[in-house]
Amino acid sequence: MNSRLSTILFVHGIVFLVAGIFLYLSWWFFIYGMTAVVIGAVLVLITKKSWLVKGFVAGLPVLFVAWSFSRSFAPAQTFLLPNDLSGTFTVVHGEACGAPDEVEDGRFLIRIPSSGFAILQRELPSGWIDDKFFFENERGERTNIPVYFNLAEALKFPAIVGGVTGNIPGPLPDGGFSSDAPGTIHYHQYYLVSDTTEEWPADPDVEPVVQECRDKLAE
Repeated sequence: MNSRLSTILFVHGIVFLVAGIFLYLSWWFFIYGMTAVVIGAVLVLITKKSWLVKGFVAGLPVLFVAWSFSRSFAPAQTFLLPNDLSGTFTVVHGEACGAPDEVEDGRFLIRIPSSGFAILQRELPSGWIDDKFFFENERGERTNIPVYFNLAEALKFPAIVGGVTGNIPGPLPDGGFSSDAPGTIHYHQYYLVSDTTEEWPADPDVEPVVQECRDKLAE
């Protein structure tokens, strides 16, 4: 490889790396961004530049993308549902009165009671979701529940469909309310549907359940 070709490849590599970082940070095009970063790193690495220069120019963007992508995954969660549960169930996060963490095989266990409300101490997770859902009977035997994005795509029932993340703003000293206030309720609702479900189940009232939990802690 002559010096001119090496320089051309090096410049093109930098262009791919810079464009890749911008695409990756745009979120909607992050796959294209990751691809561009890889192409740019390869172009830089095959040039005649010193390994110190190549490692710095190609290594930093690759390490940044790898690091940030690894942090974009939410903790793996396994939900255990009673066989008699139906309709909407809710998981409330970040409550001191809630259940402490329970871990099995590296996954957080979330046990949903028959009431359909689980209150946890752990903060509401964010990132790419790795959730699994099971019915669990009195003998501890589990049956997998399939997950779909919407009711129209559901092929097997019963099934978990969709899910809504929300919050109930907490009070401020001036009498207003804000989702950043300490008393804010953070929750995620899921829908357990059957082949006879024609519309979304009604959302339950979360606030009284959480307030009862908080009152018990304050006693």
